[in-house]
This record gives sequence, structure tokens and C-alpha cells, in this order.
Amino acid sequence: MSKAREAVRLVAQGKSYSEAAKAVGLDWSNVKVACLRRGVYQSAKAEARSMNKSTNAGGKFRARRSETAALVCRMVASGMTYGEVANQLNISRERVAGYVYRSRKASA
Repeated sequence: MSKAREAVRLVAQGKSYSEAAKAVGLDWSNVKVACLRRGVYQSAKAEARSMNKSTNAGGKFRARRSETAALVCRMVASGMTYGEVANQLNISRERVAGYVYRSRKASA
């Protein structure tokens, strides 16, 4: 049995596209295409599990981004230029300007 057929079987049993992909060693997009060709869709519960995992990951990313934004604002407030902050944190000058702009907009 091919990997794609095995993944389709797992999805039909209630696994999500990503869970089936990990089990057989394929990319989730390949599993989704194989399932759609055979008329098999992931269940609502499996989709909810996948969405919950990605939502939690997004929360971790947003927390890290807010820490960076706070650091950028402190550095600018201490008198550093946008270019100096960007070089020190290895981010673009435009990103520094965006962090400062959003911070000032939120506090106004």
C-alpha cells in the first residue's frame, strides 16, 4: 500500500491531515490532495484539534513579538536611533519604526 493510500485510510478513521502525514512520513498538503481526490475529508473533531494546536502556537509567537516590541521601545526611549536598534537586534529599521508607531498609537 502506498503512503498516500495509507494516509487516506488514517484520515477516514478520524485522524487530521497533519496527524496522518506524520504517521506515514508525508507533507500534510500531499495528504490533503490525496484525500480530496478520493472524496475523503477530515472530521470536524480532527480539524478542531489541528486548529487548537495552531492557535496555541500563535499565542507563543505573539508573546515573543510583544517582548521584542517592548525592548525596542525601551531602547528608542533611551536615546538610540532606529538604525542602531535595528543593527543591535538584527531586524530591519522599518520593523523598529513599526513597533514604535504601534506602541505610541496604543498609548494615545
